[in-house]
Amino acid sequence: MRTRTRIKASMWTWSGVAMLLLLSVRIFGATITVTTTGDSGPGSLRAAIASAANGDTINFSLTLPTVIVLSTPITIGTSVTIAGPGTTLAISGGDSVGVLIVNTGATVAISNLTIEHGSSLLGGGISNGGTLTLTDVTVSFNTQGTQLGGGIFNSGALILSFCSVYGNSAGFGVASMSGETGFGGGIYNYGEGGGGKLTLINGSSVSGNSANQGLTGYPSGGAIYNDKGQVTLVNSLITNNTLNGPANNYVGDGGGIMNDGGTVNVTDSTISGNSADFGGGIYIKSGTATVTNSTFFGNIAGDDGGGIYSVYPGPLNVSFSTFVSNAAGVKGGGIDAGGLTLKNSILAENGEGNCASDSSFSSSTSDGYNLSDDVTCGFFFTAPGDFSNPVLNPRFDPSGLQFNGGQTLTVALQANSPAVNYIPLSSCTDTSGNPVTTDQRGVSRPQGSGCDVGAYELVEMAGTVPASGNECNGVFNGTFRGNIIVSNGQSCTFIGGGITGNVTQTGGKLVTRNATIGGKLEISGGGTSSIATTTIGGDFQIQNVPSGAAQNQNCGANVKDNLQFHNRCPDSGLIENPAHEEKRALPKTQ
Repeated sequence: MRTRTRIKASMWTWSGVAMLLLLSVRIFGATITVTTTGDSGPGSLRAAIASAANGDTINFSLTLPTVIVLSTPITIGTSVTIAGPGTTLAISGGDSVGVLIVNTGATVAISNLTIEHGSSLLGGGISNGGTLTLTDVTVSFNTQGTQLGGGIFNSGALILSFCSVYGNSAGFGVASMSGETGFGGGIYNYGEGGGGKLTLINGSSVSGNSANQGLTGYPSGGAIYNDKGQVTLVNSLITNNTLNGPANNYVGDGGGIMNDGGTVNVTDSTISGNSADFGGGIYIKSGTATVTNSTFFGNIAGDDGGGIYSVYPGPLNVSFSTFVSNAAGVKGGGIDAGGLTLKNSILAENGEGNCASDSSFSSSTSDGYNLSDDVTCGFFFTAPGDFSNPVLNPRFDPSGLQFNGGQTLTVALQANSPAVNYIPLSSCTDTSGNPVTTDQRGVSRPQGSGCDVGAYELVEMAGTVPASGNECNGVFNGTFRGNIIVSNGQSCTFIGGGITGNVTQTGGKLVTRNATIGGKLEISGGGTSSIATTTIGGDFQIQNVPSGAAQNQNCGANVKDNLQFHNRCPDSGLIENPAHEEKRALPKTQ
C-alpha cells in the first residue's frame, strides 16, 4: 500500500514537471531555425514566421553570405524576435515587392541582417504599424516604385540602434519627371492618429538616400520625412542625402529632415552633406524642433537655409551646437529661421552668411553666448556674451569634420579658440535652463573655467604645467591657462601642450616644440629661445635684442596674426604667416 502510494505520487510529480516544462517553453518562447533560402516551404523564413507564436525566436542556419529573395512581402502579425547571423544575410524584395510588413499590435525585434531591394508604395524595405526594434540592421537599396519612405514607412513605434539606412530612394521617373514624387528617401514617419514614433540611437545613420521629383510637386525629406509624428535622434548621423530633380539641381525642401507638423528632437548628432533647395540640413514646415549638442557641417541649400530653414514661427530651440561650412545660394548659409531661440552656439564659415538678416528672423531671440564670424547675426545677437563680427577667428581644427571620439563626427576646437571656456558656469544650460553636462561626444562639461561654445568641449592633454605664470622653470607637457613670463635665471620648456594666454620672454631660456600659444609671443631683451613647430594665435614680436644675444633657431612657427620685428632678429628661421600669406627668412644677428 505504501509502495503503491509512492508510485502514484511519483507519477503525479513527473506529470507536474512535464507540465511546467511545457509551460516554460510557451512562456519563454520556442526557437525556430531557418535552414533554406527558399521563399516558401519547410525551413523557409516565410514558414517560420507563419508558424511562430508570441514570444518565439527565429534564427538561421545558412551558408553565408546569402540572399533570401521574396516573391511577395512577408507579413509579421505576432510578437517575435528575428535574430540574424550578420548583415551578410540579406532579405530581398528583388526590386519588385516590399520585404517586411509589421502589423499593428505586433511587438517585433530584428537584429543582424540586411533588408534590401524592396519596392512598395509605403516603405520599400519595411512597413511598420506595430512596435519594431531594429539592432545592427542595414536597410539599403530599396529604390523601385516607392513614394513614401524609400527604406522604411513607419506609422507605429520604431527604434533603430546601431543601424544603417543607406542608398534608398522614394519617387520615380526623375529623368522624365514621370510617375509620383517621393517623400522620405530613407524613412517616412507618419504620425496621424498618434502613431509615428521614430527613434535613432547608438550611432545609427541615415545616409546617401534620395527623394525624387515626379510628374507633380517637389520632393521633400531626403533622409526623413516627419508627417505629424515624433522623431528623436540621439548619437546619430544624417549625412549625404539629396532631393533630385530632372537635372539633379537643388529642388524641394529638407535635404536631411523635413518636419511637417510634428516634433523633431536632435541631440548629440551630426547632420552633414545634405542638399535641397530650402533647408539643406533640416526644413521645418510646421511643428517644433529642439537641437542640442549637434553639428551641422557642409549642408547646402540652393536658395535659403543651408543648415536649418524654418518658415513656421517655432518654437525652434538650438543650444550648444556648431554650424560650420554650410552654404546657401541666396541667404542664411547657417540658419534661416523664424521662431528661433539660440544659445551657446557657434556659426562660422557658412556661405551667404551665418544668419539670414531679414524678416524671417523677426521672431527670433538669443539666450546669450553665441558666436558668429560675420555680421549677419548681429541684429538678434543682443544678449550677454553674444558676438557677431568678422574679427572672430573660431580656430577650428583644420581637419574639419572628423571622428574625435563618441559615436558621431564633430569639428574640434583648437586650444586657442575664443570658444574655449567662453560660457560662464551659470550659463552652461540649454534654452529651457536645463544643465548640459556633456558635449556631443559624451565628454564632460566644463573641462576648464567655463563651458565651450558649440557641440565640442576641448579636453586639454593631461600633463605638467608651471605652478604660476611667473615661475616657468622646468620641462612641461600640459596646457597652462593664463600668461607666462620667462625672465633671467629661468629655463621654460613646453614639449607639446602649450599656453592659452600670452608668453613674454625678457631673459632666461624659452623652448617650445609641437605646442600652441593662444595669445601673442613677445621676445624682448636677452636670453635664448627656440620656437619650433608651434602655433601662435596672436602676434609674434621680437624686439630690443642686444648685440651678441644668443637668439636662434626660431623655426617652423605658424603665426596666425602679425609678425613684428624690431632692431635685431634671431638667426635664420623660416616662419610661416598664413594669415598674411608671407614667409620671411630672418636675417642673422650682427
